Amino acid sequence: MCEELSELKKKFIISEEEKVEELREILSRIINYAKVCKSGEVLIECKEIPKSLKVLLVIIARYVAGILEEGIPTEVSLEEIASFAGVSSKEASARVSEYIRKGFVKRVDKGVFRARSISSVREALNFIEERVKR
Repeated sequence: MCEELSELKKKFIISEEEKVEELREILSRIINYAKVCKSGEVLIECKEIPKSLKVLLVIIARYVAGILEEGIPTEVSLEEIASFAGVSSKEASARVSEYIRKGFVKRVDKGVFRARSISSVREALNFIEERVKR
């Protein structure tokens, strides 16, 4: 029983190298769509991406940037989402609600959101890539 538990633990607890590799894979994909300034501003690089997906992209890009850079918050306000995505606050709110229902995003405070996790970022990227042909 102890040996079996030890084997499961090795699969469950990931090393720093595995975490870095996971981030590297996500970055190599997300960089095709957006970049983030040290100030936390999200810049959409892909002009073909629909506005509805830009909302999701802003949220996941900011989350990844916050993991990588201490001074950048992982969360983003509804006002920032609307501004960075180039949509109205009403449109941003509707899209955020949709992405919360899909499990990509979570509300952390009134009007403040972030990606649920690194795995939800990967799923969100899959969702975006299925809809945007580059």
